[in-house]
Amino acid sequence: MLLKKKVIKKQTCLALLILLALSFAASASPDLEVSSLLLKVSLKENEKVTRSFTITSPKSSDYSLEVVSVPGLSINEQSFVLGEGEKKTIDILFDSKGIAPAVYVGSIDISSLKEILSLPVVLEVESQDVFFDANLDIPPVYTEIAPGGKIVAQVKIFDLTSGGGISEEADNLGTTSIDLEYNVLDLKGSVLSSESERIVIDKQTQITKTFSFPEKIDEGDYVMSVIVKYGSSVGISSQMFSITKPIPEERSFELLDLNSALILVLILAFTSGIVVLFVYILREKDKFVEHLEEYHDRELKMQKQMLMEQVKLLRGRGVEHREIKREVSEKIRGLRKEQKQRIKELKVLRNKGNTSEMKRKITEWENQGYTTGALKYKLKGLSVNEMKNLMNNWKKKGYK
Repeated sequence: MLLKKKVIKKQTCLALLILLALSFAASASPDLEVSSLLLKVSLKENEKVTRSFTITSPKSSDYSLEVVSVPGLSINEQSFVLGEGEKKTIDILFDSKGIAPAVYVGSIDISSLKEILSLPVVLEVESQDVFFDANLDIPPVYTEIAPGGKIVAQVKIFDLTSGGGISEEADNLGTTSIDLEYNVLDLKGSVLSSESERIVIDKQTQITKTFSFPEKIDEGDYVMSVIVKYGSSVGISSQMFSITKPIPEERSFELLDLNSALILVLILAFTSGIVVLFVYILREKDKFVEHLEEYHDRELKMQKQMLMEQVKLLRGRGVEHREIKREVSEKIRGLRKEQKQRIKELKVLRNKGNTSEMKRKITEWENQGYTTGALKYKLKGLSVNEMKNLMNNWKKKGYK
């Protein structure tokens, strides 16, 4: 009878630990996904257009939407409920009626029960007739800078009446003085820096513009804009860039936020006594799980380093860093998902007491090696041969 009571107590402790682990996993997982990284629209005065994006809910939740700092925006549905795995397409109406020509920057805040995600919005409103327009281009090397750094933008100004503009029959305006206004805005619509100048243009000209930023500046996304004014004509161009502290290569792109870290600390403190008992009961069988987790850590580190080698090649070709970063994050998430499935399979065998099969499965996974099947971790823009060369160099270093 005493032995039976001990077994029941051990099973109860195990159940509590599993429930707590599942609770932490749920709290640490993202609450929603959005199909767009940015909504950017350019309108003439008194024009309107509809854009849309999709929200995907990994779990059931209530959602509410709010437009921040951008005039002329209306949302077809501001609150709704999504079940696990459900999607919702949101239509956004941009209407420039009554809005003065300018650049308006803000966001659409998507709130769930556990988090708020901000979708950046940039609205460019130009005059009905545009005689001079601009093209602002921030080179890839400056689209993500560190605090205290600078951005360098190439600004091309051109006379639309000199062919292919508002009228093919119109004569160009010749040598003309125009006013330029440069602004840097945050996603709340606040202007952080502004400069203006008057230049003389004949058909077209190109200007290099530099903005420097202080060390103490908030990390995040910003927008640089140029406004070209000539009489009642207002032309606009803008581009987004990011200010963020550089992350060492050995660190993950996905870091635990403060809330997740606090939750982890609380769970560890609450379950420390249970963990000791749990490890004592299943020590021999858990050695296999611990061994696999250590292998997963090494595997993840190797794959991250392999991905960073690819990133270096792509960055050298001028591929946009934001796209590379998103693809790398997807690859890392895919590997972690595969690793979680292995752990799940191993724990099923552990609960059945099948230690021989546990050992066989671990040997099978380890024999695959860090670079086996690595082509599935190839980033877009690299050829198969380039990937194979990276893998061969990797093997020369001693890795399987």
